[in-house]
Parts: sequence; structure tokens; C-alpha cells
Amino acid sequence: MPRLTPCRILRVLALPWLTLFALWCFLPSPLIPADQRAAYIQSRLASGRSVVSVVDYTPYKREARYTYSGECSECSSLIFNWRLSSSPVGIILHLDDESDAWNTARINLTGVLAEAAEWNSHQKSSSRGGKGEWIPYFSAAIKLRSIPGGSLDEEINLPWFPVADQYRFHNNMHGFTAEVALRAFIPEPGTVEFWSFYEVNRVLEGLQAQSKNQTVSPEMLSDALSKDPQRTGYLATFKVPNVPVIKDVVVQELRGDLPSRTYPIRKALLFPLGPILPLVFILAGVASDMIAPVFPFLVVAVVIFALWRVTTVMKRSTARERDVWGPTGPVDVKSGEKEFDEEKEIGLQRPQTVRLGKSWK
Repeated sequence: MPRLTPCRILRVLALPWLTLFALWCFLPSPLIPADQRAAYIQSRLASGRSVVSVVDYTPYKREARYTYSGECSECSSLIFNWRLSSSPVGIILHLDDESDAWNTARINLTGVLAEAAEWNSHQKSSSRGGKGEWIPYFSAAIKLRSIPGGSLDEEINLPWFPVADQYRFHNNMHGFTAEVALRAFIPEPGTVEFWSFYEVNRVLEGLQAQSKNQTVSPEMLSDALSKDPQRTGYLATFKVPNVPVIKDVVVQELRGDLPSRTYPIRKALLFPLGPILPLVFILAGVASDMIAPVFPFLVVAVVIFALWRVTTVMKRSTARERDVWGPTGPVDVKSGEKEFDEEKEIGLQRPQTVRLGKSWK
């Protein structure tokens, strides 16, 4: 049985950790192809599974320069966990993590469509004689609490990780959340769009300033939003059926970056790697900062050492190649022959007239 030594124990413990660390660093991160994105999102949501998308946080803040109560000052992106479910009151859209016991970030899609239909009916009956086309409807603020947020400023992230993965790893390490305000926009019956509440308000304020504080109609606001080529603050569009069956819900568009297919594997590696993983990257960062000022001198020193080493090896090789002279002439030291050839080595032969043994008397 091999003897247990501290060095051997350390090697046994370190080898699995180093293997997991190498897997963390160099595991491939394949993304969902662009031509398969829509089908992937539709398939998962229609089957009740979740889809995670990462969007820029800026349009969802009240003001870009300030941080208000409920907002996340350390976050630069929001992480939406999209999921559909059926209930007695209709189809529910969840935007928080499935593990959230409070379930605070959810929207009743059926209820929003019913509000829009009721509002349209009231508008037509009061001002348009009960007839006319559908009037675009903008809901009041829909406040969602505990939406996960993240940043790229995380030690364990490596530059070649997908951006969405980096934001999620930052959230896994720190658990930041933010309160987000959305507005539901119903351009036609059965279609629900979601926009940033503050972005819609900024567009509305601009229209009011142009029209000298006159009433801005929903049609004007809808046209102004559609004219923006970037559609800043736009989040998603759902086509909701009359019957509350989630498999019939059509996801027309969903904004944000999707995580890689191997994100769950890297997330599982966080547990065995433990707190040592960020410590390794922190120490590596400190070491790089210390080496950076003297890096040119280190390069010169390495070059000088390499030249000295090459020169030393060449001198030793030359010394070995020098001829060695024996009694009969030069000896071949390269051949490494150890057998003695009596006929070849003439100078080393014993004279035939010499007798060994007792001396002559």
C-alpha cells in the first residue's frame, strides 16, 4: 500500500479541482443560431418551460444619470425569466425566476386584453357612436419587483464567455434585483406588446411639447413609437388566443440576448469550485497589475537567459566532440563501445614473450 504523504494528498485533492477549473475556463459555449431563435423561444414557452433573455437596463430606468428607490445601481442589464402558465383567470406571463416563492413579477395577459376591450368599448360608445376602428390602448404602469439584474464586472467571467452568460454569473454571485415598470400596448385585439413605462413616457412628453400641451391621442403615440428604428424600450409581443391555452400563444418577438447551451453546466461548476474560484482570478489580476510596469524588463531578462542557456549547451556539445587520444591514436568516444577488441587495440595488447606468475630465479 502506497504511503500517504502531504504532497500526495495535496495532489489527489488538487487534481479534480484543476480539472473542473479547466472545464470552467475552456468549455465551449454554443449559442442558439439566429435562424432557430424564434422556433426555440416558441417551443419552450408553448410547453410551459422558461426562456431567459438579457436586455439593456438603461431604457427601464427613470433617469439614466440617477438611481431611484427600487433601481439597481450596480446593474447594467436586466435578466427576464419568461414563462407562461394557465390559471382560472386566464394566461399568466411570469418574468421572474421559477424559484421565487413570492411570484411578484407576473402579468395576466387575458386580463390586460379584457381591459383594452372594455376601454375601447367605452371610448366608442361615448365619443364615436359605438362604431369605428380599434383604438390603440396603453395600460397603466405594470410594476414588477425582484427582476434579476447583472453586470459584466465580475472576476470569474472570462472575455470569451457569451455576454448573457456573464450577466447571469454576476447575478448568481451577487443576487442583485431591480423593480421594473412596464406598459402594455394593445395595437389590435388579441395582440399584447410590452414597453418600458419610462421610455413611453419620454416619447409622450416629447409629443406634448411639440403639440404645445394639447391632448396626444393613442394613435399619435403609437405612430411615434413605431417610427423609432431602434424601438428603444420595446420588450416583447404576444398573440393571445381567446381560449386560455398556453400552447396556442404565439410569441411574435422577444428582445434580448439568450444564454449559451452550456450555461447550466458552468453554473453547476460554481458549487464545487466554491469561493476559491473568484480568489484565483483576484490574485491573477493583482499579479498582472504588479507585473505590468516591469513587463518589458522581464521580457529582456527572459531573452538574455535563453541566449545564455543556448550558448552553454553549445559549449558543452563542442567539448564532448573533441578527440581523445589513446596509446594507439584517437579514440572514438561517440560510439560508446564498451567491449574490448584485442586485435583492434594493438597498443593495448600484452606482449607474447611476457610470462605472468612466479618470477624467474
